[in-house]
Amino acid sequence: MRSLLVQSAPSFTMQDAPKGWLLTHGGSGAQIRMSGDEFSMTVPRVFSPSMGRSVWNDLWPIVKSLASEGYCLYAPPLERVLDPETDFEAVVAKYSGGVPAAAPPPPPQSKAWWQFWR
Repeated sequence: MRSLLVQSAPSFTMQDAPKGWLLTHGGSGAQIRMSGDEFSMTVPRVFSPSMGRSVWNDLWPIVKSLASEGYCLYAPPLERVLDPETDFEAVVAKYSGGVPAAAPPPPPQSKAWWQFWR
């Protein structure tokens, strides 16, 4: 399995990790951890649409390789098991939207709230 993923992921760096190994995608923060016959994939949702597509273009061969080996791939943001043949655009759309920005802070008050007598 390790050699299959290394061939599928030329843009990833492989490192030994406790009880397995770790593939890391440079610059995006995406990671794939393997331990025995289990794996997990972590992909941050803070990409611009163009960067999100680029990262998933690099990740999708890995998704297809794992599915071809019989692994079941569940995507929590989609709340379903992935179909590598049809779900690429849905995954890119979900992860490339980024994280909604927080509301801006309120303007500063002229005096602190506890100084009501001034």
